[in-house]
Amino acid sequence: MASMNLQDRLPPRATVRSAIHLSMLEGLIQQKLETVARTGCQAVVLGSSDWPQTSNELDRLKDLLWSFRLEVAALETIPEDPAKAPSMAHPPSRETFLQRLTAALELARQLEATGVCLAAGPQLPDVPLEQQQAQLVDTLRLCLEAASASATRLLLKPQAWPGYPPPLLRTAVEAASILDRLAHPSLKLWFDCYVEQTQSGNVTSALRQTAPYLELVEVAGVPDRCEPWDGELYYPNLYRTLGELGFRGTVVWNYRPRSPATRSLVRAIDEMRAALASSPSTPGS
Repeated sequence: MASMNLQDRLPPRATVRSAIHLSMLEGLIQQKLETVARTGCQAVVLGSSDWPQTSNELDRLKDLLWSFRLEVAALETIPEDPAKAPSMAHPPSRETFLQRLTAALELARQLEATGVCLAAGPQLPDVPLEQQQAQLVDTLRLCLEAASASATRLLLKPQAWPGYPPPLLRTAVEAASILDRLAHPSLKLWFDCYVEQTQSGNVTSALRQTAPYLELVEVAGVPDRCEPWDGELYYPNLYRTLGELGFRGTVVWNYRPRSPATRSLVRAIDEMRAALASSPSTPGS
């Protein structure tokens, strides 16, 4: 069964795809996928801790995805401690970074994943920011060359973490300014609403400014990364903004549920679908 084409076996994809980040769920991989399937969600995002480590694990994951009719929206390449990730602005780290990307692209090919996450990593001390940005652009060009034979899109993701050193890209607007320099159709934006709110505080404006690059929008309550209806952000308005912008990508939930995960996620998905249905340019869900 693992050799079957997953996409050919799935129902037609909705215009806005719903996905769940597996890192937010407890249990083994089969238990996590069972939970996702119960919510009616269409796809998953695999964090680095959920990557299969052997060919047998890979075949089993393919079988499970097929049996639950789930797509893989994206693969995370960020370590569990993102502050320890290599900086894409550090030329000596490029070989290590590109090796990791090559492995991610091969896994994406095997799982027919839509996207692979790229994180710029931390700033370099004592290096001018303009120089770091230029080096980041050079590294991204190498990433695009590495992915040139792949149908997988590369998704640049801003980051936030406490302490020093600060991340090189903190907001979606900063990331979009880098994407402007490359203007490549296979390089898009992973927009994390939680990060955007904690770093800039104007999520709606950032969605509008970065609309041409939006591919994946990550959802969590702020500031506790809990349910999206608890916290500073009013997500129905953000979903309606996505509808107005004609968003055609993936919304992924990645939070720590305070109630049973299935019940919490069903409510989160229903909330998004209701908001999209009420937006002036409803793209569907």
